[in-house]
Parts: sequence; structure tokens; C-alpha cells
Amino acid sequence: WVKKRLISTLSGFWFVAGASYVVLYLFGRLNLSKWGDNNFKRILLASIDCLGLSDLLGTNTLRGAWWYMGAAIIFIILLPLLAWILGKWKLGGLVCIGLLSAVLRITGIGFPGGTNAFSFLTAFILGVLSQEYHIFNWFHCLHLVKNEKINDLLKFCLTAAGIAFGIWSYSKIPLKVFWEYHYAIVPFVLILFLVEYVFRLKKVRNVFEYFGKYSLDIWLLHTFVRDYLARYVWNVKYFLLVPVVITLISLVLGIIVEVAKKYSGYNKMIHYFIKK
Repeated sequence: WVKKRLISTLSGFWFVAGASYVVLYLFGRLNLSKWGDNNFKRILLASIDCLGLSDLLGTNTLRGAWWYMGAAIIFIILLPLLAWILGKWKLGGLVCIGLLSAVLRITGIGFPGGTNAFSFLTAFILGVLSQEYHIFNWFHCLHLVKNEKINDLLKFCLTAAGIAFGIWSYSKIPLKVFWEYHYAIVPFVLILFLVEYVFRLKKVRNVFEYFGKYSLDIWLLHTFVRDYLARYVWNVKYFLLVPVVITLISLVLGIIVEVAKKYSGYNKMIHYFIKK
């Protein structure tokens, strides 16, 4: 299972990373001189980066945002272990969160950093718990009072209040002291609200599902758009529209990438290795 999941998850990255190196090289925008004093070392480090291993091995990377692939590898490897723990002990997930938080603080390690997989392990475990125990469905069926309309209004007010408090307190609670709050608890409340009250609207859900198909491509490509198309992106009349413009351009590039993967035979090759 781990092998198949690693290949299916990383295959999209491999294509984008390899294509990025080639395109930048062809346009004369690839400078690997700081990566080593000989071509062998430069090619080796570029290959490690294209495999998604640069963050795990502490080597150079073409894009800082690509650190997440190392985190994805760690999460995929840990998932069967976490599933086994949950199968043996229902409270195992919460115990894992508690132990992780305690160990990082007792040992003096503290906040692992904003680009470290261990900073997001709590969010990962909450995601697994949500799937395992159908938390979103449980919340949807939850009845705090007998009256249906009052019950819906009460749940809406509670989750909306949770989001409002999260926004208010986000900058007040030090990140290095309670990073689980910033990276797991607040996002979880926001996702709970969106799933219950926003994504149930069919048209809205369809839009997000469409973006979701290209979410990995958007994430991998958005920094290229931000940096190499800066004079167009940052000249948008309204500053708040800048993220929207970056996302939309990244979406278009993501669609092109998916078409290229399909008609180049790349997808067929990946499916062959997954089934093998």
C-alpha cells in the first residue's frame, strides 16, 4: 500500500519538477553553480530534488514550496502505523498528539519550523481521526436541541464563533509556543464550518472540486508564477486580488501539465508501475 501511495502521490511532483528544470534550462534561467563545484554533484542534487527528497536529505531545492513533498513521504509512511494504533485503541490518535507535543517540548526541541513535517503532524492525525470516525458526518447529524431549526442555528453560531475567535486569537497566541493551535486546531474548525455550511452548496462544491483536481499542480507552480510573472501579477489594481490572479494562472498551467501528462504517456507509465 505504501509503495502504491508513494508513487501515485509523488508522480505528479516528479513530472512538474523535471519539466521545471528542463524549461528553466532552455530559457537560460537555471543556475546550479551554488549547488556544487562539478556537474556530477549538480546533477545528483537536481535528481534528489526531482524525486522529492531534498527536504528529507537537507539538500538544495529549486523551489522552497517543494519541502512539502518530504512531508508527504513521512505522512504516507506513518499512515499505516497510525491506522494500526487506531485499530488497537480508539484513543490512540489523541494519545499520539499528546505524546508528540510533550516530547517536542520536554526535550527542548520546541517548534520544528514552518516548513517541517513534524509541525503538521497534529493536523495530519486530526485528518486521519476525522476520516476514521466520520467526524464531519457526526457533526452534521449532531442534535444539541430537539428543534431542528434551532439546532442548525445553534451549530452555525458555535462554529462561526469558533472561527471568529480563531481569527482574533491567531496573532495573539505565539506560534512557537502553541503551533498546534495555528496549524491544526484553527484550520480544523474552519474546515468543519466549510464542510457543513459551504461545500454542501452544489455549485460551490463543484468549483472547489474542480480546483481540487489541480491542487497539487497549483501548489507546485504558484511560486513560479509569483516570481517569474511578478511584473504582471503585482500590478493588479487591487492588492487583495493578487492571490486570486496567482491561483488562476497556476490553475491554467496545471491544466496544461495534466494534458501533457495524459498525451505524453506519462500517466500510463505511472499506472503500470502502481499495478506492478
